[in-house]
Amino acid sequence: MRALNVVAMVTVTSGVLAAAPIFAAAQTPAQMGQQSLPHSLPQPLPFEKLAAECAPDIHPTTLKGVVSTESSWNPYAIGVVGGRLERQPRNLAEAIATARELERQGFNFSMGLGQVNRYNLARYGENYETVFEPCRNLKAGSAILKDCFQRATAQIGDEQQALRAAFSCYYSGNFTRGFRADRAGQPSYVQKVVANATDSAQPIPVVPAVKRESADGATPLSQAGRPSIPANPIRLTTPAWVIFAEVAQQDQPAAQMRAESANALVEASAVRVRLKTPAGAAAREGQSPALRGADVARMQRSTPNGIEQDAPFVQFVD
Repeated sequence: MRALNVVAMVTVTSGVLAAAPIFAAAQTPAQMGQQSLPHSLPQPLPFEKLAAECAPDIHPTTLKGVVSTESSWNPYAIGVVGGRLERQPRNLAEAIATARELERQGFNFSMGLGQVNRYNLARYGENYETVFEPCRNLKAGSAILKDCFQRATAQIGDEQQALRAAFSCYYSGNFTRGFRADRAGQPSYVQKVVANATDSAQPIPVVPAVKRESADGATPLSQAGRPSIPANPIRLTTPAWVIFAEVAQQDQPAAQMRAESANALVEASAVRVRLKTPAGAAAREGQSPALRGADVARMQRSTPNGIEQDAPFVQFVD
């Protein structure tokens, strides 16, 4: 059988991909032999280059749709079957500590950019310390999607329909579940992937400059005719969005910082999982975890006020 160089491209009308984020934790395949935590700060790598190097068998448009749907571009995302974390991990140490605690408590969950399920880690040579690395995660996820696509094409002659069946397989382990919406009136998983793969950035509408016309008159409005400005104007209390980026301290090695952070989290946290309704959980029990068992809700990136909490961030809640 010939090598599958391109998993069938979802039809794109505009031919232009929307901007994708830059990943700072990426390693090329040549660097992927190392199983321990990285000891140096990685270099930024655009998604297109990351996809080409780490998942060359999957068309970047297709991979873009899957990653956007699965993790919303969060390399530390963790999706819990039948529930969700109170918040998503903000760094590698939190992600590893959370995954270990979820496993200890018997949860089924998926991790990283492509949401690789915990039961697929050993099959693809990964563990909790490596699966959150973007390149390794995309490599494992692309292998799962490629397997789904090859099995779908054996049953479905149309390439695009086979690709959509492969999305369903990636999501649920079978070729049908991903075509059904989780909630009435919402798109199915397959529809979400196709939409995220084909959507392009929309241009900002241009508002034309105003031109004086004869009906407007020549005399400008007097000051008295303008709306008065209150003496004590109301001030908006909603804080502005602030994006924080982690920077390693210069007087402390990065590996030591990660190790100390991971140890502190393991000692101080328990996993907080918000369980979904019993009906939602029961709907997933029949799905095969061998490929992917996660009915993953879209990932929340941070707390509403953007403030990092020092207290344990995971525990059980009804």
